[in-house]
Amino acid sequence: ASVVKWFANAGFTYYIRVHGYSINRGRFGLTVSGEVTNDECQGATELNPFQNNIIRGNTQGVTYSDEVTCGQASSSSSPDLWYRVQGIGGDLKASTCSDHTFFDTQLTVYDGGCGFLDCLDGNDDSCFSTSSSVTWYADAGATYYVRVHGYGGNAGRFELSVTYSIDTPNDTCQTAIETWPGLGFSGSTLYALPDTLH
Repeated sequence: ASVVKWFANAGFTYYIRVHGYSINRGRFGLTVSGEVTNDECQGATELNPFQNNIIRGNTQGVTYSDEVTCGQASSSSSPDLWYRVQGIGGDLKASTCSDHTFFDTQLTVYDGGCGFLDCLDGNDDSCFSTSSSVTWYADAGATYYVRVHGYGGNAGRFELSVTYSIDTPNDTCQTAIETWPGLGFSGSTLYALPDTLH
């Protein structure tokens, strides 16, 4: 018998090759198991909105968190997964609007901390589908928790993106700010996109 253990990055597909030693052949049984670390708020997976984070998950087989919902999200006994993101001093958007979301999702966003969460906003149906989307103002340095759950007990596979929306007016050559010798100017590249993305 053989056992292989590895760290599986979220959103990646892995292939398992089953073969015999040398020329050996025969029947076999294969079991694949894993541990979900973001089933509770304390194990929330960290996302970085500057890296265009898109992550895939599956709420089937995980547990339900008895947390308050708000906004357009409703309370249900649906299993959930948790993510966390650091605020940037501007709008953040969490969304399951994707061709890789296969059930009626809900999103709820919280601040505070695990054990004393404060519900900021939630959504059930968005983007002309049963996927969900929430946009909120995220204070710089604050931690926010995004809970992916379902409507009315629904569970399944989903794709979650968390992105930022900050107006950086001179982020491209075409939108350069005019200056001249002797004029001081200060700015920040903190929220600028790499030129290769334009």
